[in-house]
Amino acid sequence: MANFKKGVALVLAAATAFTFAPVANLAPVTASAAATQIADATDLNLVLGETKSIKIKDISAYSIQNYTVSSSNKNVAYVTTTTTTGAAVSADGATTGASLTFNYSQVGKTFDIYAAGNGTAVITLTANNTNGAVVTETFNVSVNDKIEHISVKKTSDNSELSTAKPLTIASTDIKATPAASIKTNVTATVANRAGTTLKAVSDDPTIVTVANGTGNTFDITPVKIGSTTVTVTDTDAQDKILASYTFAVTVARADETLKVTYDSNRDGKNEDYKADSTNGHSKQGNAVYLDDDKTSFQIVAESALGRKITYTSSNPNAVSVDNNGLVVVSDKVKQETTVQHISADISVKTEATKIGTTTVPAAEVVVPVHFVNKKYTTLSVADAEGNVIAQTVNSPVDLADTNKDSKIDASDDAVITLSTKDKTSVNLVVASNAGDNFVSGEVFAPATNGKIGTTKSDVVTYANGVLTVAKTDITTDTRAFLVLEAKPSTATYGANAKITLQILVTTKNANNVIDVAKTLDLNASTKTATIAAKATYGNILKYELVEADATQADGYKAVAGNSNTDLSVNASTGLVTYKSKNSGSQVVRITGTSNATAVAPKAAYVTVNYSVKKNASDLAVAAKSIILEEGKTAAIGATASTAITYVSSDESVATVAADGTVTAVKAGSAEITVKAASDDKFDEGVVTIPVVVSKKAENTVVPKPAKVTGVKVANVKGAKVKVSFKKVSKAAGY
Repeated sequence: MANFKKGVALVLAAATAFTFAPVANLAPVTASAAATQIADATDLNLVLGETKSIKIKDISAYSIQNYTVSSSNKNVAYVTTTTTTGAAVSADGATTGASLTFNYSQVGKTFDIYAAGNGTAVITLTANNTNGAVVTETFNVSVNDKIEHISVKKTSDNSELSTAKPLTIASTDIKATPAASIKTNVTATVANRAGTTLKAVSDDPTIVTVANGTGNTFDITPVKIGSTTVTVTDTDAQDKILASYTFAVTVARADETLKVTYDSNRDGKNEDYKADSTNGHSKQGNAVYLDDDKTSFQIVAESALGRKITYTSSNPNAVSVDNNGLVVVSDKVKQETTVQHISADISVKTEATKIGTTTVPAAEVVVPVHFVNKKYTTLSVADAEGNVIAQTVNSPVDLADTNKDSKIDASDDAVITLSTKDKTSVNLVVASNAGDNFVSGEVFAPATNGKIGTTKSDVVTYANGVLTVAKTDITTDTRAFLVLEAKPSTATYGANAKITLQILVTTKNANNVIDVAKTLDLNASTKTATIAAKATYGNILKYELVEADATQADGYKAVAGNSNTDLSVNASTGLVTYKSKNSGSQVVRITGTSNATAVAPKAAYVTVNYSVKKNASDLAVAAKSIILEEGKTAAIGATASTAITYVSSDESVATVAADGTVTAVKAGSAEITVKAASDDKFDEGVVTIPVVVSKKAENTVVPKPAKVTGVKVANVKGAKVKVSFKKVSKAAGY
């Protein structure tokens, strides 16, 4: 039993509880009492006023003496049941201490949980057996109003004091889920009256509250299901009512809607299927086709009322589904050597319930599944850069739908554009898992109604992946249709894979592109910038803020108003404004119109990155280090966009002036710290410059050479002579 807490514990006394006493002793215990599952229940999500029936399990294998059920919060959920005579009794409600006799022949008897108020409660089940052991089980109950929408409807107005200046409010119906997100903003309009005050008051704040906004607006917020009125008054400076307006407000509960989401086409794009009151709470979704390449897929389901959702397969031995909606083909089927075509229906269903006196039926979406233990024949077309233009889905029904070709006509955008001037051919990459030998292609001219015809085109030809303009003397734009087809091979299965692409042959220039940088960076310093984009042939460009949307052809959809919380974009100029203190990125789509010279350029995309950070400081210094003698000076040569300051680490060695001039004081070393201040555009910048000061050199007097006197020359021996002269004291030379 999912989410149950079981265990042997002391008997928990319940002040108000059902007690079930056996008619006769049950069979002896054959398993641990702690493993007993008393009731068939899991955690519950209930709507206010809903009653949920819980079945008692077969406990005949256990020697159960008595059985009680109680709630931790009777204001949220309490326990009720029905006697054998049909009279209602309540363990947690009006009748306390009620008891009912059960024995093992009464398997399937139920007790009810009634959702009395918003909040959570714990339901505890306790059973004693003949051995004195106690079995306890608990499950949680969550109760919510499940508010879906607010209706605002006019009931009356009173403008007798100023009939020419009426007070009006438009009727509205606001829908949203979940309930916490619902708030409707209402605008009151007063004609030709100034100096007055508007005020709105809810006649029942337990159903809706009203908060006065700015000017003539106010917000209505739902509290619980129900109806009330809101009165708006317009008063003068003396608090005299000049006009009043009363309107009804209804807070409605959501209808049961089962939304089931999955990817039926295997193209990475999920589709939604809903079962609700508009289709009798029953809906069949598109079939999913599985093969050797894909043997599983995920179903995601959501109940508007928070109902429990169950998944079942009509052929579980071949195609199973778990409690979380994961559908898997069995290994046995996948491993068959002969061709196997297996089908199953996956039922996604909510249970029926009762809210007050209203019965809410079960809702169901059926998902057909088909599997073949081979690969379906596929076909894809890409441009020379590898960008996919079209590809078939893995569905024999869709692949065989040749009727869809006739739906293409001149009102549809061309997929491929050729030109008699500058683009007379296009290379395509055509691929099929059946192999190249099984792929063929032909180009057809349009019929008189603009749709694909049966006559081959004389304007465009196709061969070996190349589309070529065969007729360059046309005077008006001409359309054609390329039909590509892949037949199944021994390695593939299913119907022929077929793709039809529309071709436009224009007399204008077609090699028209938008030249633009791929990214634009904004921050706290640079909050605005213009996207510099230009089309080859000067086409008028449009700029759109977009967000991801897999359902769109290019994967994006336009953001309403060309603005969101963080950015706004001027559609005509491309000026992007960063408005918030958030960091992130957003895409801007650029498109162009055709002109007399060229067709419209292909859309371009720019990613705008924005950050709350400022620009880094632009502080720069000319001197990386300074060496000076005592008493000498040098300039640091610092520049920055913000104010610069200088500080010496040791002014006894070197000082620095406000203009960055360093003066050497005495021998030693110091550091000069240069700082550029921060402002609204730049962060602070810091550079440290080492300074070395050497001692000042001493002055040295060099005497002149002395005059040589008393020179004597004597022969010493051999080739040597001896020269002598008179010595002069302190002579630097002679």
